[in-house]
Amino acid sequence: TLMGSRCVAIGWRALSTIASSSSNCHVCIGVNAGQGIGSIGTPNYNVCIGHQAGQGMTSGSNNICFGVNGGQNVTTGSNNIAIGTTVHTTAMANSDTTSIGRAALANTTGSIAIGLCSRATTGTNVIAIGTCSEATGAYSVAIGRCAFCSVLSGVALGFGACATGGNSAIAIGRSASTSTASSI
Repeated sequence: TLMGSRCVAIGWRALSTIASSSSNCHVCIGVNAGQGIGSIGTPNYNVCIGHQAGQGMTSGSNNICFGVNGGQNVTTGSNNIAIGTTVHTTAMANSDTTSIGRAALANTTGSIAIGLCSRATTGTNVIAIGTCSEATGAYSVAIGRCAFCSVLSGVALGFGACATGGNSAIAIGRSASTSTASSI
């Protein structure tokens, strides 16, 4: 029996553990989609579409999980967007993240990961865009296939660009690399 009001659940065990009539306005379509929503607290306004999309979500609100295993382990975080196959597959309680692309992972507050296997994983407000791009320093940006930035406020822009070393390091161009303040 579905406890929440104004909810839509289509699929085996979709939205099956909602335990409070105060948890409202969820749309869950797919096998196990949104299965854990409402098992803790009173989350509202979640959309989970796809096989096991949003399955591990318990008390987060305003989340969008789309795709096979999309946002499967977003747990208590709110205002997250997970679009693609196996997006956000690690346990995540952070909010305000965007992950788009197969296996993309933005799991720190305010982070964005777009592209196959892109990662925005350490520090807040990090951006990784491009296949296998990775940004791990707070306020860092990595844009380009295999771009990597691991420093505070650093920028890696280009195929294989790598910004490491001191804070605010900048690497621009194909295979540009820096372990000091800038490389252009």
